[in-house]
Amino acid sequence: MNRSKELQEALEASYATLKQVDIALAALKRASRWGWIDLWKGKRLSSYLKRRKIRQANRAIEAMERSVTRLQSELADVALVIPGAVSDRFRDNFWDIWVDNTFIDLSVQSKIKRGQQELKAFRNEILALIEQLESELKQR
Repeated sequence: MNRSKELQEALEASYATLKQVDIALAALKRASRWGWIDLWKGKRLSSYLKRRKIRQANRAIEAMERSVTRLQSELADVALVIPGAVSDRFRDNFWDIWVDNTFIDLSVQSKIKRGQQELKAFRNEILALIEQLESELKQR
């Protein structure tokens, strides 16, 4: 396969990954909003809705991981570190919804914020990769 075609396929996979990262970031932003609502007006319903948004964000991160797998196959020599999901085990849900208190809400909010920061850093890596691929394609 010629180099230009390989670069184009890698670029397409990069843009697909970037789209998935943006979807995951938007989902985490919604979870963060509900986290603040839960923190300040905390009731079980707001905890439940926050957890629901966290699950949506985690599904978006899983879709992003699949997209990254495709991207990595296009770029065999590029190592990308994929951000992790926000913890959403049964235990997390139990403590957050049923033993709802400020300390738990702050802890969950901190995890959401950390996830957002990791995704933003990962997004910057993808943008740098896109820039590099586009530059190399222009040189061809």
